[in-house]
Amino acid sequence: MLRGPMRRALVLAVSSALLFLSVGLAPYHNCRTGTNQSTAQALAVGGPLIGEFYPCALANDEYVSLANTGVFSVNLGGWCLTDGEGYLVFSANVSIEGMGSFVVASNASSYRAAYGISPDLWLEDPELGRYLSAKGTFRLGDSGDSIRLISPNGIVVDSVRFGDSAESVEAWLGPPVPALRRGEVAKRIVIDGLPRDSDAACDWMPFREHRYGHTDFAPYRTSLPGGAVTAFTSPDCSLDAVLETLGNASQSILLCTYELSSPAVCAELLGAHARGADVRALVEGAPTGGMDSDEVACLSVLARVGMDVRVLRGSVNEGGVQQLRPRSVLLAHAIDHRTPRLPRCFHHRPLRGGKAHDLQARSHPAVPGGPSVEHQVGGV
Repeated sequence: MLRGPMRRALVLAVSSALLFLSVGLAPYHNCRTGTNQSTAQALAVGGPLIGEFYPCALANDEYVSLANTGVFSVNLGGWCLTDGEGYLVFSANVSIEGMGSFVVASNASSYRAAYGISPDLWLEDPELGRYLSAKGTFRLGDSGDSIRLISPNGIVVDSVRFGDSAESVEAWLGPPVPALRRGEVAKRIVIDGLPRDSDAACDWMPFREHRYGHTDFAPYRTSLPGGAVTAFTSPDCSLDAVLETLGNASQSILLCTYELSSPAVCAELLGAHARGADVRALVEGAPTGGMDSDEVACLSVLARVGMDVRVLRGSVNEGGVQQLRPRSVLLAHAIDHRTPRLPRCFHHRPLRGGKAHDLQARSHPAVPGGPSVEHQVGGV
């Protein structure tokens, strides 16, 4: 419960009860979805890119999807998609709508069963010749390969290398995208509604792992009297929703979580601390499998800059809780108030019999030059 004049509130909830975020913002402004001049220019110019691909197919059902980054429809007549051995040349009967996608699949029935819709083209279609001409064998290698998208005038406008592919291709910089596992789909990262396009592997390395047929829901937002509610699913869009919440917090962030090892979340917490927000975190000190090096590094960095980071460990004999449940609770707010009521996990409270207990936090080696993560944690 937060005390003080609540002018506007935003509540975010994640399916399967992995996360529940209660946020008070005044007023709420989504700083991550605004359209700036460069984005507007990109939308106006636009053009086709390789949007996703599925090479390590489970049942001879690989596919490649093209994405149109502009607001205007693009005719694909004369455009070519190739893996160096097979060539798919589109006819003038094929086009991509503005901000749309176009899927070419090997197996229409499998794609339909996985995603609930049919692909735009499939290589087994007896009428395929009306829409493209196929030369050679277009089949992506499981261990690695390359894909190129060539414009009608012969220019390679986009490409991607993955796995053990060592060939040099135009419109690509640096090492390939790491090899994909069987059943895994590579999807280009989308930022502010536009596919990321730096011609490098970082364009294709999102927070979550995409699998064939898995959902990819965006956050759902609706208004309520006095505030708004955002619902999101994990892992579809959970990180985006959490980062947006942290990025908009201006007064305090109270985080109670089982584990904290995400570099992106750590960076947002550091940013909130730099803005002057009161940032506090409580994590489980003995999670199943132990605390990994990423979490140790994250907590050490937060502690080094002076944040209140507490690690729960041990047992309480008189009515205490030995471990945090594997859930996460975050309260972040920008409300004008003086004395907010903190969640119980941030209080040193008397346990049964009136006797107070403190738990000694687990000590972990810090990042080079930083302090160990070692704090006193009150009974929960």
